[in-house]
Amino acid sequence: MNTDPRHFLNISQNLKEINNMTQSPSLMDTLAQKSPDQLAPISIGKIIECSVISISKNKVIVDVFGVALGMVPEREFSYDVDDLVPGDKVLAYVLMCENQDGYVILSLKRADRERVWTTLTDKQSTGEPIKVKVAAANRGGLLVEFGGVEGFIPISQLASDHMGGKQEEDTRGGGGLRNLVGTTIRAKILTVDKPANKLILSQKAIGDERLEELAKKVIVGTKLSGTVSGIVDFGIFVKVTIPGETQEMEGLVHISEVSWDRVDDLHSLYEVGQNVDVTVIENKTGRLSFSIKRLTPDPWAGVETMFKPGSTVTGAVTRITPFGAFIKLPGSLDGLVHISELGENISNPQDVVKEGESYPFRILSVDVNGRKISLTMKPEKSDSQKKNSEKKLESPTKTKEIKKVDVKEKTVKTVSRTPKKVTKKSTTKK
Repeated sequence: MNTDPRHFLNISQNLKEINNMTQSPSLMDTLAQKSPDQLAPISIGKIIECSVISISKNKVIVDVFGVALGMVPEREFSYDVDDLVPGDKVLAYVLMCENQDGYVILSLKRADRERVWTTLTDKQSTGEPIKVKVAAANRGGLLVEFGGVEGFIPISQLASDHMGGKQEEDTRGGGGLRNLVGTTIRAKILTVDKPANKLILSQKAIGDERLEELAKKVIVGTKLSGTVSGIVDFGIFVKVTIPGETQEMEGLVHISEVSWDRVDDLHSLYEVGQNVDVTVIENKTGRLSFSIKRLTPDPWAGVETMFKPGSTVTGAVTRITPFGAFIKLPGSLDGLVHISELGENISNPQDVVKEGESYPFRILSVDVNGRKISLTMKPEKSDSQKKNSEKKLESPTKTKEIKKVDVKEKTVKTVSRTPKKVTKKSTTKK
């Protein structure tokens, strides 16, 4: 047994404190007297306004309605708790009306979260953009944060200047989007759903509004200078400066608009940062489409006078396929010689032509609208061969008639025979 006098003194003091607590009115009784018109001035889940009294490392003490003390434990601190000073007014979320020590247990973090959801709902209704911090990037888009609430910006909703030529790379696993992690960007709210904890935003909605206004100043047919900002399989992205404006716009030169010649590898022709001239061929909802090849003359202009059916031309084999070979003709035009026009009973075009070699061809037909030139390596038929072919086509089918006498029936039958059918005619013998 502990006989230290100080031990008995501590017990006595503790008993006095317990006695005072049991005899003093409860917090709820005091608040009921303070606010008789409110049956429950404090209830769990309610957000109340408090005044900061003191701040320590593990708790914040606040004044509640001037009649009670509230305590915010460290785990319920808000992100800006370090900026608080005594006397500041704060909103707090009620976790417990009264603990065993008489404190109202509060949460600044949850109050902030409730306030944030309210703010998000208001911003969505007004269409006002908000600033979000990029927390992470993945193949689908950006994970962002606003006031402790996590949100998502799909890759399809990113601004054009963050996509462009990097789009293919980004969709495979974050790519250049990782450079945005840690930065703050502006975005509009598309979906806000507190019960589902869902927040979807769009950066594109802000940028595209400005780009659409800027694009209205761009006229189809305008020649612009720019730089290559990205290269993908289907084309190159080019950033241009609109005359009279400082902001750049990005457009796409589709691979079919790069050159009049066939293009297989864009990386062999262009590199990011290279200066190029383009012409605007389409301006649709703020998205520009460019062409490089249309700045040069169309080689198909006047092709009908240059290549006439029946004439002979020399061309180089550029590509061999199972169905024939592609031929580069004068004027940077491409023609096709089908396997059936390489000779008789040809099963493999490589038995007749070799890639890179030049051969004489005869032009069969020219389709300007379809941009096709059909060629042949077969020799042209002589006049006598053509006439023989025509005679074979025009010669009629001969019919033989045979007469047969039937003694029993006393009739004569005439039988007409053709390659396809036999007809019979009967006459009665007199």
